[in-house]
Amino acid sequence: MKHFAFFQNLKRFNRGFTLVELLVVISIIGILMGLILPAVNGARATARRMQCSNNLKNIGLACINYEAINKYFPPASTPVTTTGNLNSEQVAPMHNNQRANWLILILPQMDNMGMYDEFNDLLKYKPTGSVGENLTTASSGKSGITPMATLRRSVISSYRCPSDPYVDVEYKDGSGNMWSRGCYAANAGLATFPKTSMRQWWASNKICGVMGYRFSIRSGDIQDGASNTILAGEIRSGVTLDDTRGVWALGGAGASAVAGCGFILGNDVGPNANTTGGGDQVQKCPASTITADMQKKMKMLCRTGSGNIQATFRSQHAGGVNVVFADGSAHWIADTIDKNSTTVSEAINNINNATSLSLWDKLILSADGKPVSIKDL
Repeated sequence: MKHFAFFQNLKRFNRGFTLVELLVVISIIGILMGLILPAVNGARATARRMQCSNNLKNIGLACINYEAINKYFPPASTPVTTTGNLNSEQVAPMHNNQRANWLILILPQMDNMGMYDEFNDLLKYKPTGSVGENLTTASSGKSGITPMATLRRSVISSYRCPSDPYVDVEYKDGSGNMWSRGCYAANAGLATFPKTSMRQWWASNKICGVMGYRFSIRSGDIQDGASNTILAGEIRSGVTLDDTRGVWALGGAGASAVAGCGFILGNDVGPNANTTGGGDQVQKCPASTITADMQKKMKMLCRTGSGNIQATFRSQHAGGVNVVFADGSAHWIADTIDKNSTTVSEAINNINNATSLSLWDKLILSADGKPVSIKDL
């Protein structure tokens, strides 16, 4: 009889869940998931941001090592045309205008000497050639060299930010060539590229960044101190096949450099600037492709033309961008950083008429004589 009572009790305990009990358990699990997922997503975003910052730090150290060897920082862009003052069409990030840019030049310092040698072997045998041409072994006179078309499509993980969802969208140039994307840009300065190509503009301490178009400076020229001046920072990848933004092997504003991002023009000021004009827009982008809501979220407008001559630092992180200073230290710059609301027209005689320099302007400029403390960021 005792055994019978035991089995009766066991059956009672194994009756299973009622529907109400099951719904309660499911509700509790849903609530817990709702509490946990934001924390998990936040941790992932933080990890991606840290990886992006580490990439920039390595890039900054590579630039410093390049400067130690070559006595100058690498120029942001090197045009095929090397004499005279260049016009907007020539300095725009277009495939037939550009030779090796800064991200190609520092490949040896990024432990990628092999790829650098292949770029160099192809270009040096054709002084008027560009990285956009389909140069091959026959162009270099050497065998075993990777064709230019393959080199510019190479994916370099250290040039990519894991937070950018568009980094795998390749760029298609006017000749149908495909290019790989990156996420980092050189600090050219406050003038747009047609002006930074002119020596009188580049020499002005009201304009000069660190790595400009056809020109660059030495560490000793950074009067504000290497620890107070931005060397490079994040830039967003293009959202369409026709947008050159973030193309790592292509020189020019928006592709691998920032320019015209301060008080001179006033329509592209600060990180992730909400532009209402100027050249920092999504190229060849009809409104039917990128809706008004998408443009608002990206803080960039569409344009039907191509060839940006200005661009600011942009990221896919919430609230700011990662940058690396000329001393190799990486920092976070919030979108809310002090920006100058006073602008001057883009003429060499008017630059000194700016009433004040914002915190943002001072970080971009390398020789304005007004260093910024890290505590101010």
